Amino acid sequence: MIKNSTMTEIPKSSYDAQKKKIYRNWIVFSSNKISLWSFYFLVLLILVASFASFIAPHDPANVDLSLRLQEPSSVYLLGTDELGRDILSRLIFGVRTTIYIVVLIIFFTVPLGVAIGIIAGYGGKWIDRILMRLTDIFLALPRLILALAFVAAMGPGLLSLVVAISLTAWTSYARIARSETILIRKENFVKAAQLQGAKPFYILRHYVLPLCLPSVIVRLTYDMAGVILMAAGFGFLGLGVQPPVPEWGTMVASGQPYLLDHWWVSTAPGFAIFITSLALNFVGDGLRDVIDPRQNY
Repeated sequence: MIKNSTMTEIPKSSYDAQKKKIYRNWIVFSSNKISLWSFYFLVLLILVASFASFIAPHDPANVDLSLRLQEPSSVYLLGTDELGRDILSRLIFGVRTTIYIVVLIIFFTVPLGVAIGIIAGYGGKWIDRILMRLTDIFLALPRLILALAFVAAMGPGLLSLVVAISLTAWTSYARIARSETILIRKENFVKAAQLQGAKPFYILRHYVLPLCLPSVIVRLTYDMAGVILMAAGFGFLGLGVQPPVPEWGTMVASGQPYLLDHWWVSTAPGFAIFITSLALNFVGDGLRDVIDPRQNY
């Protein structure tokens, strides 16, 4: 029934038109099998994070030195670490930590960058110059070094990690939102709204922002992979999430001294970081195909 309504040539209502658009976008996205399976993998990660307490075979914080550095077996599928903790259980709970970090950074980064970008693009003249010069200052500084400076000043921890990455990652969204806004404000429907007396805030909220979001979302999927890698890097340096909270970067760092003789301690979380980042990039490719205006449906 849904399929029939979405495939009609002339939608009977705005609801049918929206369903038809979603259906067509899904067809385009699902035609890219790599992106589709990557999307399923990310959904699986979210489910794992939601039910980690039920899925994990062991307590991720349980220390038992008599079980330290056990090889993968039927009891410990991925072995144990240097403190005798089950690596699989820590990986599962590490998914929750990783998603929590990504969501917090998105919550701070995307609204800040988009707000600065659309205000600069729509305001023009001196507003654009001031906001873009501020953006250029952050872009001129090396992102990793700037984030390290923030963490060093605030001290290691989850809050410091989120703030440091957020303050260095908003610039790309500001640039994208500004360029989209400059193009949108020249459109006839925006000029018509201005002639009808619509205030700038109304135009930005109802016309500019919805049209900027698709490009921002595509950029976001690529940036999430970078956020995971950066968070793991901070964890590896001991500046991110602090033990005993399971976090993939910290797990890689803790297994580094045993890499040659007990490879599974670092390999398992390292592979988790790699495959998750790769899946996010593939999903970004699929979303780009959906949003590309040159696509023929």
